[in-house]
Amino acid sequence: MHSKITRINVDNELKTLKYADNDDFPTHLSIMHKKLSQVHAMRIMISDTSFKTILLNSLLKSWNPVVASLYNNMPLSKAI
Repeated sequence: MHSKITRINVDNELKTLKYADNDDFPTHLSIMHKKLSQVHAMRIMISDTSFKTILLNSLLKSWNPVVASLYNNMPLSKAI
């Protein structure tokens, strides 16, 4: 069983991941999915909608035009 502080830290790591201009986007997605898997392994449930929001919030402001079009009820699989 994981301690509460460990669960909070892993959840926070997922929510604070950020994409940088020089990063490889597929690698960023992979990192996000790996961290999500860690969170789920700790029995912290994050819905598809919440993960989409976390993912979109990880992008730079220069992505805002793209992000704005993705903030509808589109499934995550189509958003990425």
